[in-house]
Amino acid sequence: MLVAAQHRPTAVSSHALSHSGLRPQFTHSAARQGKHSAPRSSGGQQQTRCIAAPAEAPVTSGEESQCPFAGGRLFTRLTATEPARCPMAGDQVFSTIDREYMPFTDIKEGPWQGLKTGLEPMDPADWMEIDAHYDEEIEEKRQLLQLKPDQTFNVLPGTESLECCQELLEMLSEWLPCYYPDRFRTSDGQLHNLVTGEAFALDPTMEATHPLQAASLLVQEDLCLLKDDGKGRYRLIAGSVAFPMRWSLLQKMGRPMHLIHAPVPFYQKDLRKPVDEFMSSLAPEQAYWRANYGVTDHPYLYQLFSEKEVVNAVKGKHVNDKVEELSQDNAGDLLYLRNERQTLSRLPKTRAVLFTIRTYTRHLREIADRPDLCSRLANALTVTPKDFVNYKTMTGLKDATMGWLGQQMSRHNRITQQM
Repeated sequence: MLVAAQHRPTAVSSHALSHSGLRPQFTHSAARQGKHSAPRSSGGQQQTRCIAAPAEAPVTSGEESQCPFAGGRLFTRLTATEPARCPMAGDQVFSTIDREYMPFTDIKEGPWQGLKTGLEPMDPADWMEIDAHYDEEIEEKRQLLQLKPDQTFNVLPGTESLECCQELLEMLSEWLPCYYPDRFRTSDGQLHNLVTGEAFALDPTMEATHPLQAASLLVQEDLCLLKDDGKGRYRLIAGSVAFPMRWSLLQKMGRPMHLIHAPVPFYQKDLRKPVDEFMSSLAPEQAYWRANYGVTDHPYLYQLFSEKEVVNAVKGKHVNDKVEELSQDNAGDLLYLRNERQTLSRLPKTRAVLFTIRTYTRHLREIADRPDLCSRLANALTVTPKDFVNYKTMTGLKDATMGWLGQQMSRHNRITQQM
């Protein structure tokens, strides 16, 4: 959701792009250098909800956790990932790109400034990001599409939605082999994932998997498509959201932007008009990105809330699971920073808007030795209004987090004075 400030990551090299903005020209080598890294409906009026086929051998590198939101054993994003085996090229260490997003660092001290979109122009080379957790997150998506098909995948009926999803897959078939050529290859009318060994036909008459589901199993991002209804209102027409942060894709389907964000405090006052204007003016030649943050008591990527649960959270009625045992002494071990990198881009043919959400989770303790981040997070929590803290389901976590951050800053001050 478009409700927080942005934080700029380290830039990567840019490559020549054609007029569509995100469609790459294949005149440059764009390999990344890094460490390691159900049938579709025939297009009738029945609403599409596809279930992914099970993996032959689920990825099990790292620990597994019981996820209370999904009711099954799913991977967390905190596990170590071994280098993947390439089924089409033998043993291989794949390229990754690793970045850090700390959007709370841009929240200014002093009185609350209101909600901002925080949108920044994006380099086309940064459209999608693949990091060392690719294997486990793609496998987690696959499991969630089996366990929670209605909640994680939904497309409105009709050919318009299908055409938008197909265009997205076609764009990925050009972009992925260009920027991650060791991971993806397009040949014989198929997009090959060299990591998983899967191949998806680009001709929709030749492929049983829905194009949006295929796209979602290629990238770590959650994918949502919105379309102008002819009255200047952008409605959610398709989505593959395996990693929601306490909202429901199913309940948002078909809604325009202002109703999608209805539970968000201050949205109607601060953001509705600028967001509507931005969506109408967005051009294929330039995509945009932003980021947001939260503190949560669970590391799980899949954290579904119903609309009623969100409304109750805004009212301060949500009780976090770890409130009873939480203190300023153990908050670093029990709590997690959950940051999202979001992008908005216009598809040139169908004119749909693609909204992507990429989730990054880490233990709060990982910033213990970074007093600058501790100070900025404390400031962000201090200036954020209570209703918005409630909306982010940080009720009951804020005081312990603030106490823990204060301890870290005091410790670093003592060390500095002793030097």
